[in-house]
Amino acid sequence: MAKTRKQRERDAERLAYVVAGVAILIGVWVWSKTKSMAAGVTALLVVLTCACVVVWLRQKARRAKTAGTTTIQGLDQGSWEEFEAYLAALFAAKGYKAELTPNGADFGADLTIDRNGERTVVQAKHWKKRDVSARAVQEVSAAKGHYKAAKAMVVTTGTFTQQALRLARDNQVEMWDRHVLAKEMEAVRLAKGAGGTVGAADLGALQTGRASATPACPRCGAMMVQRDGRYGEFWGCPGFPRCHGTRPIG
Repeated sequence: MAKTRKQRERDAERLAYVVAGVAILIGVWVWSKTKSMAAGVTALLVVLTCACVVVWLRQKARRAKTAGTTTIQGLDQGSWEEFEAYLAALFAAKGYKAELTPNGADFGADLTIDRNGERTVVQAKHWKKRDVSARAVQEVSAAKGHYKAAKAMVVTTGTFTQQALRLARDNQVEMWDRHVLAKEMEAVRLAKGAGGTVGAADLGALQTGRASATPACPRCGAMMVQRDGRYGEFWGCPGFPRCHGTRPIG
């Protein structure tokens, strides 16, 4: 079974601790052999630098793969992580402030989208071989209170059970199956007006009414949002903390 984005991030955190531990051990070993603190520190830094380069290359390859995911079939071949990142970019292109939920317990929502002061919680289901059950509706409905959202929706690359659809109607949860999602992707593609496919990088330049004023994230291509920092306002990626892309304002 494919790992969820949260599981991937927890695995990455554990790997980071392991790499740091190995780097420290190597540094200590070099120092013990050479009796040189400089040599030990150098060895530690070399190991950490190599690890960072490997991680950066993997992330770059993953972002390139996500940017090329422009059809339902392409999403089918991708991962949970890529599907959620693509949805964030898709909603940003439709004029929303889209943010992936933080690490750990997500309380039933994979991302939040805000527009005109109204928040919607979204659960993403990257399922192909079985229908999404009513449990997804229950979880995202419960997430509304935690995220102080007015609306809820479930988006899947697959389809829903009849029970899930009935429960969604009773609870006013919007449901996007693969057919609705394909139409939304096509609508954004047509909004581009170039007749080509739309990847995550393209989506960042399509936010209605603000495309010329709001920049795209330099890392993942999502439409950026204004944030307040220690030194004033700046453009930040809606995918934070997964993506740390920033741009200065002005």
